[in-house]
This record gives sequence, structure tokens and C-alpha cells, in this order.
Amino acid sequence: MALVTLTSRATAKAALQLIWVALARFFAPQFHTKFRPSVRPVVSVDHDLDKSIPFCPDLVDVYSRFISLWIKSTYFIYREFGRSTLPGIAIFINGLSNLYMESGRIYKTCQSTTVRPKYLKNMKFILIHAFDPHLHCVPSLHVLIVVYNYIMMTKLIEQYSDDTSEYSEQKHYMYSQAVAITESILLVKQHSVNCIPAALFAMSRLHPEFSRNDAAAFINQLFVDTDIEIELESEIKDFMLTQYQDFMDSCETKQQDYSEVLLEFLMDCREISAESD
Repeated sequence: MALVTLTSRATAKAALQLIWVALARFFAPQFHTKFRPSVRPVVSVDHDLDKSIPFCPDLVDVYSRFISLWIKSTYFIYREFGRSTLPGIAIFINGLSNLYMESGRIYKTCQSTTVRPKYLKNMKFILIHAFDPHLHCVPSLHVLIVVYNYIMMTKLIEQYSDDTSEYSEQKHYMYSQAVAITESILLVKQHSVNCIPAALFAMSRLHPEFSRNDAAAFINQLFVDTDIEIELESEIKDFMLTQYQDFMDSCETKQQDYSEVLLEFLMDCREISAESD
């Protein structure tokens, strides 16, 4: 897929822009703060409910799948429907860039972190701790990207397919992967229960087709197909749904931009040192 992308002018431009935006809006500000801790506030978004979620380091492979998921998804569209899909794939990639840019609007004003274990028994965790200063928790780009992938892949299938019912299995796979990856960010302790409703809220405002009902269904699907016991599963889901609805209500009542709502939430959190891990 990389070769196909780079040999099409539209997709090559979109892909190179995505790489640049990810570096400039996600990675660079974190290292900027890490080496200059006073440059912007950093807050803790941990919640007491996080303590009830077990640490499952074996799920790091699932956690790391969020990039390969959208790459495989776009390749499926290309393989299934041909080169005529390249403009649609370019739009999809540009949408990913927009997620990084929109999230960056929040990160550049106030960064957020959680307590994560210093687990270095796995090469992927070593790379995570080396290259992810863990300062961009709200909103979670993991959640934004995997939900966006499902939404946009569904649209592309509808755009290029004569009979969308033939692709129910593929759509189910993309949705189930979005759920599994979202679960994994909690189970490998890279995010808090606060981060998921914040990301779903941002998705609903950026892509209104992802409705309140869609967000509720997504939250309710978490941990349904896993053997891992979550001690306070119902309380966690209730909290996330309430938090999501509160964000949505605040946005609509006050007629605020979603970023203003999330920044108000972050400013109410406890400020900490950016050097914490």
C-alpha cells in the first residue's frame, strides 16, 4: 500500500502531510515540554476507577495496532475497488491529518498525562517509553483514529460498492478492532477512563454522523468480548457515558467549540510536573 500511495500524486501529498503533521502536532510538542517543563501546563487526568483496571502488558500488540489498522483498511478498499478509490483514500488520509491538527489545538494549550507502569520487559514497551513522553492523553488519538477508521471505511464501502450488504463482515471487523484497541489503551495503562469519553466527544463534534447513540453503543460494547475480568465494569461504562453526555451537553448549552469544553475540563484537573512519568 505504501508503494501505491506514493505513486499517486493525490495520496502521496496526503501521506507526506500526515507524517509532517504527526511529527509537528503530536511528537514535537511532547519533547518540547519534556525538555522545557515550564512551556505549558501539564495536568493529571487519572481517575480512581483506573485503579480497578488490571495492567495487561500482553495487550501491547493490540494497542500498537491502531496504525496498521487504517493502513490495512485503505489497502482493502484499494484492492477491492481499484485505482478509482485513490481520491477517496486521499480524503481519508487528509482526515487523519485533521485529527492530529484538531487534537494539537488542545495539546499546545494544555497537555495531559496519567500514571503508567515503568514496564520495560517488552521491546514495544521500551519503544513506547523512549518515543512517547506520554503528555497527550486528552483527547486520545488512538480512540479518534480507530473510530474514524470505522466511520470512513463504511463511507468508502458505500461509495464504491454496488451492494454494501456484501461487506458486513469487513465492517464488523473494523468496528470490533476499534473496540479492542480502545480497551487495550486502558489495559496497558496508556490512558485513563477520562480519555475515552473525551475522544468520543471530539469525534462527535468533528464528525456529527457519530451520534450520541453511536457513542453509547461503542462504550457499552467495551469489554463484552474479552476474558479479562474488569472489577467495576458497569461503573466504568456508566462513568464514561455520563462524562461523554456532559461534554456534549456543555458544548450545546454554552455553544462552545469542542476544544473549549475539553480545555475547561483539563484546567479543572490537577497540574503536575511535566517530568513525571
